[in-house]
Amino acid sequence: MSTYFVKKSIIVILIIINIFCLNVKVSFAEETKKNNILIQNSQYIKVSNLTQCSIIGSSPSSFIKMSKKSLYLHITVILSFLILSNFIMVKNILKLRSAKKQSVKEKRILQAILDSTGDGILVVDKKGRKIHHNNKFQNMWGMSQEILDRNNNIEMIEYAKNQLINLVELAENIKEKSKLVESKIDFINFKDGRVFAVLVQPLLIENKPSGMVWNFRDITEKIQIKKLQEEVKIKETLLEEAKECENIKDQFFSTISHELKTPLNIILGVVQIIDKIFCEEKCCVNYEKLKKYMNISKQNCFRLVKLINNLIDINKIDSGFMHMKFKNYNIVSVVENITLSIAEYSESKGIGLIFDTEVEEKIASCDAEKLERVMLNLLSNAIKFTESGGSITVNIYDKGESILVSVKDTGIGVPSDMKEKIFDRFMQVDSTLSRRAEGSGIGLSLVKAIIELHNGTIKLESRLGLGSEFIIELPTLLGAEEPCVQDEIASYAQSNVERISIEFSDIYS
Repeated sequence: MSTYFVKKSIIVILIIINIFCLNVKVSFAEETKKNNILIQNSQYIKVSNLTQCSIIGSSPSSFIKMSKKSLYLHITVILSFLILSNFIMVKNILKLRSAKKQSVKEKRILQAILDSTGDGILVVDKKGRKIHHNNKFQNMWGMSQEILDRNNNIEMIEYAKNQLINLVELAENIKEKSKLVESKIDFINFKDGRVFAVLVQPLLIENKPSGMVWNFRDITEKIQIKKLQEEVKIKETLLEEAKECENIKDQFFSTISHELKTPLNIILGVVQIIDKIFCEEKCCVNYEKLKKYMNISKQNCFRLVKLINNLIDINKIDSGFMHMKFKNYNIVSVVENITLSIAEYSESKGIGLIFDTEVEEKIASCDAEKLERVMLNLLSNAIKFTESGGSITVNIYDKGESILVSVKDTGIGVPSDMKEKIFDRFMQVDSTLSRRAEGSGIGLSLVKAIIELHNGTIKLESRLGLGSEFIIELPTLLGAEEPCVQDEIASYAQSNVERISIEFSDIYS
């Protein structure tokens, strides 16, 4: 910019010097002409008593005097012109610099706005050549700065096509949308699973089409969320249908269980009366055969009672109506009484029964009746799958804030893939393992539910062919009641005979 000022100033000075020289030349020529006239008219000068020398001598002085005035005038005009022109030029330069700074600032603001948007933006001219882009566009397409700097639209299109599932898709879109006069939205799919929504708008400069503005928006996450929402909606519908079916099934089981229980009790009562009158008193000739058949009938009646009771209790647990009678009991006595009550039965099967405990007394809040039912179920399972000559061991371990009850047998064991499934409802081991005894597959699921209602846990440790061990852990929390006396616990033991008959009814001789 300073070079421009210097050049302009030199030009102005040279023009003024030329004008000054021309003026001097013209003045000098005029003076010379006057002198020649005066010499030729010397006689007129003599008549006027004026000497030639005086006239000629006065002329150069006058000429020099006029030249200085002209010089000062010109210098004043030159300086004024230079000052004025330089002032105007400096003012214009300052305005130009200010406008340039403002333009740069606005350009940076515009670029920052474009970069801050979540969309990739590409601006092209009528021939499809890139005019501008933001950083998001470069990141979305993964284009290197070298490709963008070369600004070769064919190279950019080829690079983009390699990322798409449909290679012709982008080229057709570009060709189609290059002639658009209004906005249009389309979608493109990438090989890596991404989906872009493409908004193409004409670029209007002074209301004249000058190119196109491509707006790329990554809607992959939005589509995934939409798919998940649809899947969730479908699953919610299926869940509601499943709940409805489950409720219908529970109502059916509950109804059929209660309906079966009434006639079954009548049948069982009749069987017990016949057994008492004709078998125990030997009032019948073939009372031995009759007793045999009565025992079979009674066992199967007990088996139906067990099945119906389990179904009713499962429905109670599912509906949240299982009533637990928590009281402070000596858990050691509860477990010991129910274990020893089956000693005679296990002995009749040729299976040894061992009970051992680390402590003689451990008071905790529990439902003694439900806990006895749990122990009977585990002991009946142990007897079912233990051969004659085997053994069953019940151990109690004191863990301070909890107590462990272990029921271990030397039976056939459970396969490793069935350890977790064994507690599922209606789940049974392979038929080759359950051939010796029958079952509905409800017992262990009911056992787990009862233990969980005590805020406890149950787990199975087993190896096929080496036996199984069920480990129950119960918290030793105390209720507000006083510990129950031994007589109350003994009263449960007196009713265990029928319970054992019911619980062991699916074990055949």
